[in-house]
Amino acid sequence: MISSSRHVLIGVVGLGSFVVFLTFGTATMIVEGWPTFHFLPAPVANHLARYVPFYVILSCLAGWLLYLFDAVTNSLVPSEKRGLWVAVLAFGGFVVMPFYFWWYIRPHFRKPRRNQEAAV
Repeated sequence: MISSSRHVLIGVVGLGSFVVFLTFGTATMIVEGWPTFHFLPAPVANHLARYVPFYVILSCLAGWLLYLFDAVTNSLVPSEKRGLWVAVLAFGGFVVMPFYFWWYIRPHFRKPRRNQEAAV
């Protein structure tokens, strides 16, 4: 079983990379190409224009791989559905990640309600 701190990391990196992907993708579609950094000196602007897209893609890939790893090791995913979730996350990518987070990562963060504590 994965510790709660690892689920925090998986949730932050996975959903963070999803938000970065949407933000960066929308920004590149609006400006019709990679973002430009005209307000910086030319060598710095050229460096950023080359490497910022690479690091955005790398962060998105890291989030996706963390979700695949979690689908295999998460105790909340039923054993008969592990293979299905790995395939769905592998092919669905960022479209499926919020659903997986909601069903299988978010329950690790829920605090027990007061009436549940009294029953225990």
